[in-house]
Amino acid sequence: TSLFPEQESPQVTGKIRSINNSVLDSLQQATQSLRFLSCNIGTSNHAEIGLDKMIQLMQRHEDLLGIHVELRFTSAKDEIPKEIISSIYPIVHEGISNAYRHGKASHVIIRTGIQDGELNLLIKDDGTGFDPSSKVGVGLGLGSLNKRAHELGGELIIMSKPNEGTELRFKLISKDC
Repeated sequence: TSLFPEQESPQVTGKIRSINNSVLDSLQQATQSLRFLSCNIGTSNHAEIGLDKMIQLMQRHEDLLGIHVELRFTSAKDEIPKEIISSIYPIVHEGISNAYRHGKASHVIIRTGIQDGELNLLIKDDGTGFDPSSKVGVGLGLGSLNKRAHELGGELIIMSKPNEGTELRFKLISKDC
């Protein structure tokens, strides 16, 4: 291959363009991931995150990444204690992050509420999905979500199918609910 692609055969030129596009896509995705991570600078102390702050942070993710995040409440917002919001925020953040980075989702629904002393949290995306029974797709992100759920005394259920998105269901029974 020469330094002048116009002197190459169409087949070689096509391969160069393909590699070039792949590198550009990777750089663009890395840039967006860095922007996503930077959304949380200054929020490492999750005890300070209330519902308004969580909504504000989700809107920042939406603005930076172009992923639509829809938040729905199944009970009155003021029924959810700040301590619970602070506890579930890392789960919400990781769920959105996984939907964007791995699932290539464009829309995420987050539904939460308290009923009969139990907090229910649903994070559902329209991404590519995966087969949860295979090792592919179950990496650090989902592993850390499971670990965090168990540390809080809750239960996380992961439901997904290839080409059908992913649904994370978190349940927490707490005296704070």
